[in-house]
Amino acid sequence: MTSRKVGETAVLAGVLAFLLAFASLSFIATPVSAALTGEWVEETSMGGPRAQAVILYDAEGIAYVIGGVNSTLPYSATNETNSYDLDTGSWDSLAPLPFPTRGAAGAVGPDGKLYMFGGEYPEDAVQIYDPDSNSWHLGTSMPTGVWQGRAGMGYDGMIYVMGGVNGTSGITDSVQIYDPMLDSWSLGAPMPYARNSGALVSVYEGSGFYYLGGSTVSWTDSSATVYVYSVDGDFWYGLGDEMPVTVASQSCAIAVDGNIFVMGGGADGYNVGPGYDTTYWYDTSDGDWHDGPALPVGVRHAGAVATPEGMLYFFGGNNDTDVMSTVLSLEVAHLEVTLSGTPVAQGGFLNLGITLDLAFAHPDGYYADAYLISDSGTVHSVWEVWVPVLEPAEFVLDIPAATPAGDYTLVVDVGFYPSDFPEKSLDVTVTDAYTFEEQLEMLRANLTELLDAQATDIADLEAALDALEAQLSDADGNITDLQTQLDELQDVLTEMQESMNDVQTSVDKKTDNSLQYAVIGLLIVVIVLMVLMMIMGRRPGASPPPPDA
Repeated sequence: MTSRKVGETAVLAGVLAFLLAFASLSFIATPVSAALTGEWVEETSMGGPRAQAVILYDAEGIAYVIGGVNSTLPYSATNETNSYDLDTGSWDSLAPLPFPTRGAAGAVGPDGKLYMFGGEYPEDAVQIYDPDSNSWHLGTSMPTGVWQGRAGMGYDGMIYVMGGVNGTSGITDSVQIYDPMLDSWSLGAPMPYARNSGALVSVYEGSGFYYLGGSTVSWTDSSATVYVYSVDGDFWYGLGDEMPVTVASQSCAIAVDGNIFVMGGGADGYNVGPGYDTTYWYDTSDGDWHDGPALPVGVRHAGAVATPEGMLYFFGGNNDTDVMSTVLSLEVAHLEVTLSGTPVAQGGFLNLGITLDLAFAHPDGYYADAYLISDSGTVHSVWEVWVPVLEPAEFVLDIPAATPAGDYTLVVDVGFYPSDFPEKSLDVTVTDAYTFEEQLEMLRANLTELLDAQATDIADLEAALDALEAQLSDADGNITDLQTQLDELQDVLTEMQESMNDVQTSVDKKTDNSLQYAVIGLLIVVIVLMVLMMIMGRRPGASPPPPDA
């Protein structure tokens, strides 16, 4: 190879390396957010009215409405079990409960089965539903049967049933722990105060629970307290940040944005009575309560679930006159991940775009981690980025030249403290690296495209300049015409001035002649008078007056 060709090749390689290095820079894009409304939206209603039911949501995206009441007073517990597809709004009937119940506690277990605890009646029943077989069976009865208790699963796979009312001993502070694998019970540290008809949510991936509000004396009152239970330490503490109002029989859910939402409820824990139409949300990052969007109607004893995709759903409920079949949704977060540049050659790059919209949360920024994983589970590349503002981001993932050709999964993890969105999985195909000649050809094509785009821009600029020049030319013509008109006007003014000067000269001459004539006339008059006086003084017989004696 000649030295000239070697030099040209080195230059082209340098240009190619520069362009690839430039392409690897990350940047924050201009916001293109489809802003969330932050308002409740009415969805397809349930197949029938339901209140005081257990509402659960499983990993398959199906909501379950279990037991409760389905008609107005006098209330009677039902054994109906239904599923509600959140995507389609379709409502299906499932196998009925062994025992009709209302006011029960419920949770999804680590095995995907649905667990129902107590309610009216029997208060100590454990009813277990298997979605795979659409069948129910009974588990070991509760140590203390309760009505209007609350349940949730911890990160340890145990289900914690808290508070409630026992028909014999009254309101309880008990924490009863159920092991779904062993079908056995144990007890945890009791609640700071006995509660029933409150709300329970699991936080921080099941490491603890928040118990909010509830009645403190049978059913007749409500509270604004919030207590936190630690699964690891088996202890309780008061949060200190009480709710804005006292409330019982409310619905509660923790959304994917990390905030806790409290909806509806009433001034006491009774089955009937006016309901609140309020929504409050608690910012777990700074400990502040905020007003949320109002519900269309005030209800108590409704149910709510939160989805990993950023939705809240609110089911049914009752007040003192009606049992509702309404389903409402509230979108609190929306995440979109896009990928371009696949298939990608070894040593190439992918463009990853991320758009995160939040209706209520206000984090300082969010993180985005990406992992390129082979079919065998080997992680070949890891990228991490912190986006310091809540705006869409776009950045480039460089594929190492040593990455074997084949099919991969790009896993993208997005979140901010204390929330974490479900991972997004995207298919990626890595091909053999381009030869140097192919890279040069792509570089040539890219440069040609760039130059063509620049040529188009230059042509547009030249057209704009031509139009501007034409406008300036027209302006010059207009200025010339105006100057001509001004010159003509100046000539007219000059002529008028000269005419006025002539008139003044003529007036001056006429004035001088008139004065001369007036003087001559006056002199004539004076002379005439003098002559008359002389004549009168020489008349005959006239003598002077005598002198004084």
